Amino acid sequence: MVDDTPMTRHFNLLRILQRRTAGVTIAELADELSANQKTIRRDLEFLRMQGIPIVSLVHARGLKRWSLDESWRHPPLNFTYEEAAALYLGRLFLEPMIGTPFGMAAQRAWVKIRSTLGPLALEYLDRFGR
Repeated sequence: MVDDTPMTRHFNLLRILQRRTAGVTIAELADELSANQKTIRRDLEFLRMQGIPIVSLVHARGLKRWSLDESWRHPPLNFTYEEAAALYLGRLFLEPMIGTPFGMAAQRAWVKIRSTLGPLALEYLDRFGR
């Protein structure tokens, strides 16, 4: 991943932090992202400056592990019916992204949205979407 753009590296860094709930060291991040440790430190600081709650905890023998604050891991989301319907109907626009990380994330989100709308609302929205 040496040729990754900073944006791609940031996205992959956030994905690692999202998955590794016990935290991850700078060295592990550098290894996984095929990047220099200084680059990883700069990326972490950049993401923190953007408001992403990345925290570091010092563990046994001074080992520092980085992770996402729990508030970022599971943000509270409440949709109005109209918002959920708009997102559900908008899934058609994201079909070209199937197979990408964004496409997979969108599919997981639609499962959650479907579970909140109920079968009658989904039937109605499917007819409306056609």
